[in-house]
Amino acid sequence: MKQAAQVGLVDEMVLLDGDAHEAVALADIVLPGYSSSAFDAALRQKPVICVTDGDRPYPIDISAIVDAPRARSADEIATIIN
Repeated sequence: MKQAAQVGLVDEMVLLDGDAHEAVALADIVLPGYSSSAFDAALRQKPVICVTDGDRPYPIDISAIVDAPRARSADEIATIIN
């Protein structure tokens, strides 16, 4: 949330505890970090931005499979969203 506040997105974010499938269903956009939830989002036709720390690659290239951009920082996420 700290990074989201720095780029003015904190009012747009909701963090949910619990079932990932339910969270994806409720989301307007999905930001998976090394997670298969990107596939669930793509199947539901939700926009996806694959979040990475930049140091370790995804085990499989999820961003290519679901045709989603990658972001390494909150600034990059904000740029993609806006």
